[in-house]
Amino acid sequence: MLQNSTGPDSGQGTKRPTLLVTAREVADLIGVTVRTVNRWYETGEMPIPVKTPGGGHRRWKRRDIEIWVDAGCTKRGWRRAKGN
Repeated sequence: MLQNSTGPDSGQGTKRPTLLVTAREVADLIGVTVRTVNRWYETGEMPIPVKTPGGGHRRWKRRDIEIWVDAGCTKRGWRRAKGN
């Protein structure tokens, strides 16, 4: 399982898990470079990100990345995990 990155304080002194992660955060979570994450994205070897409103920045759903990692971080593993 991935390390737990956290988002803003929940108001009770604890941080909530981040639901969307950047390419940098994905890279840090799985121990590769941002360039590798971008290459995997461009070749369709990783989950499809969502686009942020306004700026259209790519963000990945943390749960999709966790499933992908558990499936072996491969295109075939991702398709198998998603039932395709």
